[in-house]
Amino acid sequence: GTNAAAGITITNSGAITVATGANTSVGIYAANAGNAAVVVNNSGVIDPATYGFVATGAGNVTVNNSNNVTGTLVGIHAETSGAAPFTASVFDTNLGTVIGQTGNGIEDFATGGGNVIVDTSLGSNITGGLNGIQTGVTGGAGVTTINTLTSAASTAILVTGQGADGIPANSSSNGKI
Repeated sequence: GTNAAAGITITNSGAITVATGANTSVGIYAANAGNAAVVVNNSGVIDPATYGFVATGAGNVTVNNSNNVTGTLVGIHAETSGAAPFTASVFDTNLGTVIGQTGNGIEDFATGGGNVIVDTSLGSNITGGLNGIQTGVTGGAGVTTINTLTSAASTAILVTGQGADGIPANSSSNGKI
């Protein structure tokens, strides 16, 4: 949507299979140029789009994933262009595995100084051909929070960056990482 008052909510529980090819593909795509909320709730398997899903907006962006997601480039991409207190959040639960085969498993960005949250404590392994989890906050006072602590629901969560780092968190803001 392009209206600041028009939020977007997508809820998926079915398997999404995307044929790979020369064009960029996305399993689930949610974008709002306005600052109303973008929410993606996924409990279905997504395999193997270029991006498992993309959620972007100028307000709060929330991705709730509870199943396996594979992207040939990126598993999950979330981004807000809004300033704090707007937040781009990714929550991986129910032992959902996220894979970005050649890029990042999960990438979460705040390009206008907003906040970034990634919580995989109830999820499973996060693997990227480059980085496991990549976060970034540009400008403003945005804060980065990453939680990968193992809970009672899972016994071992691995975050793997096969070509670079497990979890690079970058900020050019005045906020904390």
